[in-house]
Amino acid sequence: MLIAALLLAVQDPHYPLAEGHAWTYLGSDGKEYVRKVAAFDPATKQYRIEDPLMKEGFSIDGDGLKHRGKTLWIQLPPKKGAAWEDAKEKVSGAVEGEEEIEVPAGKFKTFRVKVTTPAFALTLWLAKDVGEAKREIRLGDQTMTLSLKAFRPGGK
Repeated sequence: MLIAALLLAVQDPHYPLAEGHAWTYLGSDGKEYVRKVAAFDPATKQYRIEDPLMKEGFSIDGDGLKHRGKTLWIQLPPKKGAAWEDAKEKVSGAVEGEEEIEVPAGKFKTFRVKVTTPAFALTLWLAKDVGEAKREIRLGDQTMTLSLKAFRPGGK
């Protein structure tokens, strides 16, 4: 299992973080994937996230979710029509619109966010108070979809 740290400067209900939060996803490969906020360290203000698919650290600041603390991946809070680009890292993103989706966990009103990198394209459906309701990763001609099966808030 891979571990990633998220630095908390600003909370956003479309990417909620709290110790004990857990998301169970059903992958298009038929497997279940569990992502969990394992702990919060008040000294460093970092959340430790256990995520079987996340390979590198992400942080959250006043702009949004950043890869390796510098490259903006998701502008928060999401706003329809918002777009961003990091020319140096060749990463761009946009909030493509609002969409109601149905996943195994239920129906959610979401913001559809697309992130494009030189290696892959990522589409996220962010739901208020839940976070990622769905994630689609395209790498070449392969696509992996993760659909939220259950969200368990921390402390419950």
